[in-house]
Amino acid sequence: MNFHFRENTYDASIFDFVVRQNEYELGDLSGKRILDVGGHIGCFALKALRCNAEKVVSFEPSQENYELAASNLAGAAGKAEVIRAAVSRSDKQVEVRFEPSDHAPNSGGGCSVTGLGEVVPSISLDDAIEEHNANWLKIDAEGAEFPALYTCAKLNQIETIVGEFHNGVGTEGMGVFMFEENTPEFLEDFKGRLSMEKLAEFLKEQGFRVLYEYTAGKQLGLFWASKNFDCLLVEPA
Repeated sequence: MNFHFRENTYDASIFDFVVRQNEYELGDLSGKRILDVGGHIGCFALKALRCNAEKVVSFEPSQENYELAASNLAGAAGKAEVIRAAVSRSDKQVEVRFEPSDHAPNSGGGCSVTGLGEVVPSISLDDAIEEHNANWLKIDAEGAEFPALYTCAKLNQIETIVGEFHNGVGTEGMGVFMFEENTPEFLEDFKGRLSMEKLAEFLKEQGFRVLYEYTAGKQLGLFWASKNFDCLLVEPA
């Protein structure tokens, strides 16, 4: 597949981390039907397909990212699908607005939890799992991982979750911090639970073993939650 990047953005760096360096520590994904929440320009989907995933369905709210992802993955028709939508909470219907990052190079830093920006199509995580018969989940949603996961009633159908967590949404250079003391209305129902530590407790209650690591202070990091870890190159001690 021909993969294209935009100039003066982090596209190429993200590709390097996700595809070349395998930052999500993917092993053999044979038989995995994956939801890719926060598909960006298709980097994770490409890596998953190279790891033998059965199918990857990517959800991306940014129109520009969606179009580039669809183009980048066009050569994998039948195994990769790109949908322009945000993935949201499953307990109630909400209007989702998407605000692009105000730091232009950060093409993957847009946010759907501030209540700002344009209204975008959305689907609940429960519906996405059901419609695509998913058994595996990747989520990098700039803070939207909290409402999506906490309200999901179909995690029993998911074997493994990998993702990026955002204890604070954005950074000083990319937008406003959204910590507990400054919780946006969109996340108010989850106040007191907007941290990886609390999310790990919740996922363990759902039957997952959890591993996570910080990559930017106490704000951002990667996590792995799985019921067996057989398809990953990492495992909790």
